Amino acid sequence: MSAVDPGYSSVLETRTNIARLREDGLLSSIVKQGAYQTLEDAVANVEACRTLSPDRARPLLVDLRAGAGINGAARADYASPEAAPVIAAIAIVVGSPASRILANFFIGLNRLPLPTRLFTEEEAAVAWLRGYLA
Repeated sequence: MSAVDPGYSSVLETRTNIARLREDGLLSSIVKQGAYQTLEDAVANVEACRTLSPDRARPLLVDLRAGAGINGAARADYASPEAAPVIAAIAIVVGSPASRILANFFIGLNRLPLPTRLFTEEEAAVAWLRGYLA
């Protein structure tokens, strides 16, 4: 992990994602263009969220629109009980039919221990997540 913007400590970058603690209290994780996520990436991405919000679980906005995919081990790690204390709810934003299939596959295949919804519009996803701010 490395800071994306020097002097702005609420943004972290991993190999595949840019994680940010937003001013409204939500976490966001934007998948980089063409990124394919592995188990190691999932562990790093969850740790980035934990680093940004070490004191409590927060709602997470995940933007999959630019990503290329995710392997099974990474999907399992994101859905694991270890990730749950970091995240209060997940809104996944998709754009292309491929990202929609990926997100539906993730949600359908994994029994996530927290509220999870799929969106095509970021504004709707943010509005839904705000209901989970503590």
